[in-house]
Amino acid sequence: MLEGRDCPSTFWWTGQYGTSFTYPVGGNWKVGPDRYNLVPATSNPTQYDDINYDGAVVTNNANCQWGSGPNTVRSLHLVNGFSGTVQIGNLTVTDDLELRTGNISQGSSTTLTVQDDLTWTGGVLNSAANGATVVARGPTATITPGAGNTLQSGSRLSFEGAVNASISTGTLEFSSPRSIVVKGTSTVTVPNMVLRALTPSPDAIVLPAGDSQKFYADNAYADMGLYVAGGTAYMQGGGTVVFVGLVSSNPVATAVAVSGGALVIENGTTLAVGPTQRVYMTGGKLATKPVNAAAQPKATISGERLHVRGGEVVISDGSYAPGIVGHRYGELEVVGEVFWEKGVYKPTAGAPQNAVLSDLWHATGNFKIGDSDPRVEPISNSPALNTAYLIMSAGGVFQQATPPGVGPPPVFEPHTGTPLPSVLGNWEWAGAAFGDKNWSIEFLAD
Repeated sequence: MLEGRDCPSTFWWTGQYGTSFTYPVGGNWKVGPDRYNLVPATSNPTQYDDINYDGAVVTNNANCQWGSGPNTVRSLHLVNGFSGTVQIGNLTVTDDLELRTGNISQGSSTTLTVQDDLTWTGGVLNSAANGATVVARGPTATITPGAGNTLQSGSRLSFEGAVNASISTGTLEFSSPRSIVVKGTSTVTVPNMVLRALTPSPDAIVLPAGDSQKFYADNAYADMGLYVAGGTAYMQGGGTVVFVGLVSSNPVATAVAVSGGALVIENGTTLAVGPTQRVYMTGGKLATKPVNAAAQPKATISGERLHVRGGEVVISDGSYAPGIVGHRYGELEVVGEVFWEKGVYKPTAGAPQNAVLSDLWHATGNFKIGDSDPRVEPISNSPALNTAYLIMSAGGVFQQATPPGVGPPPVFEPHTGTPLPSVLGNWEWAGAAFGDKNWSIEFLAD
């Protein structure tokens, strides 16, 4: 009667009579509190039980065919040098999943759901790119290959609910499209991590619309695209975060796309895409995050182009750093070209501080402005001025822009605010040269 129950037992795979989970009944299993105190099982594991695949306990066949085994178990552990493959279908683990050695093979388009903690430090989580998904519902998920080590998966990892996930140290390789999906109020952090697509994998990291999830990248490298449709993606840590993959649902050569939610770059941090790739916005927000109250802190985007076709651009957005007091102006530097086709730029504008009148949006290449209703809606500091100042630049010199027909704008040295002689007789929204700095601001038709 002990095993016709709803109280958990701990089962240990031996594979003594073959690879079947269920046949002969109990034949491939032992039970006991640990691997040192085991007796032969008289039944198969059920939904109430903890299941262990332990390399020190296996006596014959390491591989296990789940077959008609239960579609729910309490916990699942592959540990201690286990070298076999556990083949499963749709399965829910109500407690912990621990994968340290061996392989979990999921059937085509099946789902492995983990309702408690997920720990993955070794082994393979489904080698086949067959449409399978691993759903982590939390509270924690820890994926740690270790320095110099690589973990591989053919499954999509979907963090749902309110998971606090950390993917850190080493390399994580995917052979599935949409490799990481962050939903609900889940938080995923990827410090010092390499995320790699084994095959072309567009939209590999996705924050879906309608959710409030967060994705933190800290000195990470990903040869996969980032698509932000909701929630917030933070680039932070004071180093460089790299995305060199592609997002398929947007224009060619887009590595990072934002249609909703927010892409936030912490001051002192660089978001880098490939030299022929772009960051592309159609909605949501692109914001820089202050980390202290210093004047002119800078966040950087590096790549061929920042293309803003909708949404908001907000520099030094205090809503992401409410503890910062006294901060005034900041800078968004684009190492490459800017095309501001549409959307709203919300600079901080107010009384001069260190001879600077506004936030600085700066490009080392051309700065192009389209005519699809790009708008400026300044966020004024106290004391407020009646005039809103807009500072944009390309090629190393920035300008305080004035509307067409008003006259040439004043020209300043970057950061110092020192006026330079204007070389324009009449202000035009077209190519211009200020001193020895060649750059262009252009109004373009659709």
